[in-house]
Amino acid sequence: MHRYTDIIIVNVLVRSLSGLYTILFYHSNIITILISIEVMLLALNLLFVFESAMLDDITGQVFCLLILTVAACETAIGLALILLLYRLNTDISSTALTPSL
Repeated sequence: MHRYTDIIIVNVLVRSLSGLYTILFYHSNIITILISIEVMLLALNLLFVFESAMLDDITGQVFCLLILTVAACETAIGLALILLLYRLNTDISSTALTPSL
C-alpha cells in the first residue's frame, strides 16, 4: 500500500463534503454553487490520478482529463448564464431564478 493513501483519501473526502455542504447550506449565490461543483470535481480528479499512480495504469489519468473537460464546459456555460441573468435582473442570487408569485 502506498504511504500517502490515507492522507489522499481524507483530503478527497474533506473537499467533496465541503463542496456538498456549501451547495446545501449556502445556495443563495450562483457563483458559490459553481465553485463548489468545481471543488468536488477536482477532488474526484485527485482521487483518479492517485489511484492511477498506485495501480500503474493510465485509465485514471484519461478520466481526469475527461472530467476536466466537462468541468471547463460547465463553468463556461454557467458563467454565460450568470452574465445573462445579471443583464436581465441585475442580481445574480439564486432567488432571482425563482418567479415571484
